[in-house]
Amino acid sequence: PGISVHTAHVGDSRAILARVSDGANGSKCFIVKELTKDHRPDDQDEAQRVKDAGGHIRLAGGKRARVICDAVPGHPGFALTRSLGLAIGQDCGIIAEPQVSSVQLPGDSEALLVLGTDGLFEFCGNRTVAGHLLKHGVNDRALEEVVHESMELWKANSSNGTVDDATAIAASLGRLAKGKDSFRSFQS
Repeated sequence: PGISVHTAHVGDSRAILARVSDGANGSKCFIVKELTKDHRPDDQDEAQRVKDAGGHIRLAGGKRARVICDAVPGHPGFALTRSLGLAIGQDCGIIAEPQVSSVQLPGDSEALLVLGTDGLFEFCGNRTVAGHLLKHGVNDRALEEVVHESMELWKANSSNGTVDDATAIAASLGRLAKGKDSFRSFQS
């Protein structure tokens, strides 16, 4: 039997799947696949969906696109186009409908599933996060290191020293899970 990975997703947290594969000359490499798509107003499809629902999108302070909700005067806008529990957002095109996907892997796969908040992935790429965990294993220390790296990159790229929270959850799948701790999480 194979391994099934199902996601139902809203927002800008992310799920990635890293799969170990045979590389050139018998070496091992890994392939990373995003299982989710960030639901942000700078995504063309999401922006169009919001506009079709009567919402407005503007650049906030010359930076990121925001969904503007006329029902909340003076609000700088929302950075998400899909969210759970944001009732006021319904009036401006923000929905709670998840995007659902499934991936099937062979049963003998060596794979790693990583779930992370936007704080983790904003400045750390998918390959960086997955590579660190594949190299050091799914353990508390490796997760703490990757979250710490993300926080340091936030600080280095922040004009006012603020950083977003970062949470990482990782699970080994298939052959990577056998005989090891296969699930860990860390939150900053």
